[in-house]
Amino acid sequence: MYRLMIRRFLALTVGLVLAMPGAAAAQQIPAHLQEKKYLLLMDKATGFYLGSDAAKSVYTTSWDTFRDNGNKLYYQMWQFIRNDDGTYVLRNEQTGFILDSNAAKSVYTHVANGGDFQKWQLTRSDDGSYFFRNKATGFILDSNAAKSVYTHVANGGDFQQWRVQFSAGVPKVGFPCVIRNKVTGLVLASNTAKNVYTHVTNGGTFEQWEVNGIGGGSNPGSYRIRNRSTGAFLDGDRAKGVRMRDANDGFSLPWMLVRDHVNSYDNSYMVWSNEGQCFLDSDAAKNVYLRDLNQPLNQPQSQSKWWWIEETDLVAKPLPRGTKVFENATGASLYVELSVQRGDDLRQTLKKVEFQLPKGARQRKAYGDDANPFLNGIRLTATVDGKMMQKSELVITKGTPLDNELNGHDYAIFRYDGKNITEEMAKRSFDVPAEGGP
Repeated sequence: MYRLMIRRFLALTVGLVLAMPGAAAAQQIPAHLQEKKYLLLMDKATGFYLGSDAAKSVYTTSWDTFRDNGNKLYYQMWQFIRNDDGTYVLRNEQTGFILDSNAAKSVYTHVANGGDFQKWQLTRSDDGSYFFRNKATGFILDSNAAKSVYTHVANGGDFQQWRVQFSAGVPKVGFPCVIRNKVTGLVLASNTAKNVYTHVTNGGTFEQWEVNGIGGGSNPGSYRIRNRSTGAFLDGDRAKGVRMRDANDGFSLPWMLVRDHVNSYDNSYMVWSNEGQCFLDSDAAKNVYLRDLNQPLNQPQSQSKWWWIEETDLVAKPLPRGTKVFENATGASLYVELSVQRGDDLRQTLKKVEFQLPKGARQRKAYGDDANPFLNGIRLTATVDGKMMQKSELVITKGTPLDNELNGHDYAIFRYDGKNITEEMAKRSFDVPAEGGP
């Protein structure tokens, strides 16, 4: 998740701390895609999936085209490889060829050559779909009802938007996702009051989930589903319905992700409780509840039990200047004091911004604005393992490692390693809602 991460130990007294930049690989697979590297691209307008073949043709087709030949499903699976410039190379799982294009707006696959025609810039739309812009031409990956694929000038239409879904065999490692109901198109969400509901996507972390495989024992292929904003786990039973459970409040209900093998044209899953013998369902009124499996899977009235599991961390929307995301992973409550620089004058402090960062919290904080976007100091106070710790840093020279860390990144995560509080500064690859949330 974290790209170009810098790790450092905060000094016990005021002073500068030297950073240790990590070496960036020329191409890298996002961490949560390491285990299961292949994704599916479903055109938002048609519901068809992007595919290719050995002849290097590119097209869209329905998911059940290869129902009788599972090996050919790999023609619809793509490996996303991230470049240092933030673009992606898309490699077809079956052929090994790379998604390519040209100035004539043709789309095909070709052997990897590292050129800009094989690089795609991703932009997330308001509903969580992605636009794929070719780096060389500037044209957008497009399609039509006739299943043709090409590039075209940007028009913002649904044919140019692609839902990025996980392929067969959901990763066992924790991964971020949006869980979208197949019938309503609404996404699963929660809030600090531990309510569970669906709503129109807004890109915030209240609607983003981390799915972690637990496997083994009596629940092989089972998962726990954790909300990225609250840290609580999706739970429930037939008597009490769907609810959220804190991590320290016992074990949450394990869920199984069961593919729709009857109507397998859309790569959807049923979120199933093997212990409760019930499944997650929803309706147009945004209610979420559990239902018994008391009707055949292929009956139309049961279609709301199917959910698409969509990738959500390929790109992040930029934060306003003077805003960062802070996460507390120290295991204790943390008091943060930010020193906001006045304009471009490092020697002047405009104001102090102080806030409490609860244990396990991730918080988006607006401390400055366009005219005053920089920090010239930070102070952290925490009681860890019964010891009061206070650590401060000041930027005294422009362009130093500390200056670059504080003002060249938009994400900070604080940890405790048993002796010191550590800080990781990174370029954010995910979105966090503004303070308040739903």
